[in-house]
Amino acid sequence: MRHLVERLWGMKPDAGRGRPWAVPFTDRVFLIVLAYRTSHTMQQLGSLFGVPHAAAHRDPAR
Repeated sequence: MRHLVERLWGMKPDAGRGRPWAVPFTDRVFLIVLAYRTSHTMQQLGSLFGVPHAAAHRDPAR
């Protein structure tokens, strides 16, 4: 997991523009992996990470 986070960070780190993320970069990567590998809803993922479902559903690619 650490290797994946390091590679993704090297490709496109947080630019610091716009609204700050509610979830740190490492947790965002983990949230995306969980979303793809499980059938959890965004409400469930948000509660796992302690953020509203809208923050869990935000598209990290933009």
